[in-house]
Amino acid sequence: EIHARIAYAAIYIFSEVLTQAEKMDTLKSWLCLLYLLSLRNEALVSAFTGCYHGSVRLSSGSSYYGRVEVCVGGEWGTVCRSGWDSNDAAVVCRQLGYSTSGASTYSPSSGDGAIYMNNVNCRGTELSVFQCDYQSLIGDYYPCGHSYDAGVYCS
Repeated sequence: EIHARIAYAAIYIFSEVLTQAEKMDTLKSWLCLLYLLSLRNEALVSAFTGCYHGSVRLSSGSSYYGRVEVCVGGEWGTVCRSGWDSNDAAVVCRQLGYSTSGASTYSPSSGDGAIYMNNVNCRGTELSVFQCDYQSLIGDYYPCGHSYDAGVYCS
């Protein structure tokens, strides 16, 4: 119902310009678009948050060091530092566009929200941390609190 109201409101704006047939075509297009957006809500959220599935960011630090956060399903979450090492840090730095030489682990402040990855095991050559072996924590319980969030220092 809300989608229809939005579409009708948009058509009302153009009511003096559009013929009845054009109004119906526009309404169908808007409803189709709104339906697709409701199916792909992640795309709409991503447009506003910059969170695209598979992306990473550094939080609570600066542009080159901080807590590692990963985007899963349109939401940011942290990574548990269990097994976290310089190979993992190098992959995150590479994914963020930094040099991998001198990439190291970092002990960040605690995050909040979901913890999406545990036991990350990168070789150091991957282009994305999601290409590394890891235990997904989505929907699972694992005793890894935010005091064990992973961090990196990129040079």
